[in-house]
Amino acid sequence: MKPTLPRIYLCITIIAVLTALPYAQVWHHEYLYFDDHKYIVDNNYINRGLTSEGFLWAMNFRQADGSYWRPITWFSHMLDFTLFGNNSGAHHMVNVVLHILNAVLVFVLMYALTAKSIPSLIIALLFGLHPLNVESVAWLTERSNVLSTFWGLIALLFYRQYTRHKTYRAYGLVFIFFLFSLMSKPLLITLPFLMLLLDYWPLGRIEGIKGNLKVIADLVIEKIPLMALALVSIGLVMSRVGDETISVSQVPLYLRTANATVSYILYFLKFIYPVELAAFYPFPLSIPAWKTIGASVVLASTSLLLLLHAKRMPAVFVGWFWYVGTLVPKIGFIQTGLWPALADRWLYFPGLGLSIMLIWPLGRWLIDSPKPVMRCACLLSGAGLFFILTYLTWLQVAVWSHSQLLFENMLKHTQNNYFAHNNLGFLWSVQGQNRVAEDHFRKAIDLNPQYEKAHFNMGVILSDQGKENEAVVFFREAVALKPTSVLNNIALGKTLVYQGQKEGIQYLTAAMRLSRNSSEVHNIVRAILRNAGQTENKKAPIPPD
Repeated sequence: MKPTLPRIYLCITIIAVLTALPYAQVWHHEYLYFDDHKYIVDNNYINRGLTSEGFLWAMNFRQADGSYWRPITWFSHMLDFTLFGNNSGAHHMVNVVLHILNAVLVFVLMYALTAKSIPSLIIALLFGLHPLNVESVAWLTERSNVLSTFWGLIALLFYRQYTRHKTYRAYGLVFIFFLFSLMSKPLLITLPFLMLLLDYWPLGRIEGIKGNLKVIADLVIEKIPLMALALVSIGLVMSRVGDETISVSQVPLYLRTANATVSYILYFLKFIYPVELAAFYPFPLSIPAWKTIGASVVLASTSLLLLLHAKRMPAVFVGWFWYVGTLVPKIGFIQTGLWPALADRWLYFPGLGLSIMLIWPLGRWLIDSPKPVMRCACLLSGAGLFFILTYLTWLQVAVWSHSQLLFENMLKHTQNNYFAHNNLGFLWSVQGQNRVAEDHFRKAIDLNPQYEKAHFNMGVILSDQGKENEAVVFFREAVALKPTSVLNNIALGKTLVYQGQKEGIQYLTAAMRLSRNSSEVHNIVRAILRNAGQTENKKAPIPPD
């Protein structure tokens, strides 16, 4: 029986209300020293609200800031400052509203594709209430992930409309909203290939995996404009990240492949059992061969089995390859910046594939089951499951309330987390607890001698204590590890100049060259040279990423 509009509206209301419950607490959340200050709060192009100068900065293709080209995300943050000023709670609530809209869109999309309200409702609730999705919502900086998914889901809805009517208008809207998704963050570059999966099920545009090759070819050709857009986005990303790209000499290809393979299994397990979550999982120095081989066997056998039985289990087949395919851009074959072993936020959209794979057969069985007792038992079990998920999500949202709790949680649930030690060191240094901060920086360096930020911050702490000679050692190491860092060169050059060593001039000159002769860096260098020999003008530690 086809659901009535009131029933559909009831489902949407349930999704919106239940999703909002565990996230309401973000109203009291602070900005985090975990990219929030670096990219948003202290970014003068953004914190002044919507301005023409900010618009030009956000739209600049060539700005090599080690970040993605994501103007729509920047515009949204500018709008926040225009509407709410510096109210962190209001900024976080925008993320929550977008997440609620995404959960509703998941329901609308699944219902539009399948005309089945109950399984669609369960999948949408699982998306809205799953603890793994907290990172994308409670972390202000990750609005890009939520926004990208928002536009991507709308693009899929218009794709459904296009498959019904085949109009240029519908296809144009698919193209536009896919573009918006990529302009928020280029996470869904595999969306055209996902559309091919949906062509098989539930749209039924392909008769079997071994179906008519001409039909399949026509469907591929149909998506060429979208694929071209994705390729342009990839090229733009590669042109911007520049020096942030991690070379294969630093992280060998075999280790990246091994980590990617194992990560697919770990993501699946975390989806089933979402506990001991952390905001940063350090990339491994090595992976045992048995883990790589075992994960490879599971991945290959599962994929082959579902290919062979796609006709009998189309939802499971599509769900699995939705998960595998849309996770590819973040699986780590190409790495930039501080790359983790895996990240909860990267499962935000791919996790929908796992929901479909696991829930759809169960939902269909629940609908078709002739035994009311079994239906009742399943409904009670489902209610209990969602209660548990809501509770776990509430706890996970609370972890993101302030920086110290977040970093301490990283240490609690991970091993050898040099990143968490460095960030805790920064927080203690801000409070004037230099000895405690120094202990954390030393632990970070011991765990990862290649982490240049810890060397820099250690140099700053020593300099603040008047230990300039020791500080120079750490600043030199920071420059050696990342010679393209303007801050590293300024710190080393400044310390050497204040010690009366002319060698410092070359590092200050390098800083100006690396900053493309920005007026701000010029002013800093001039001030250093003018105040040479004075020690009151100390450099502050780098805020954590």
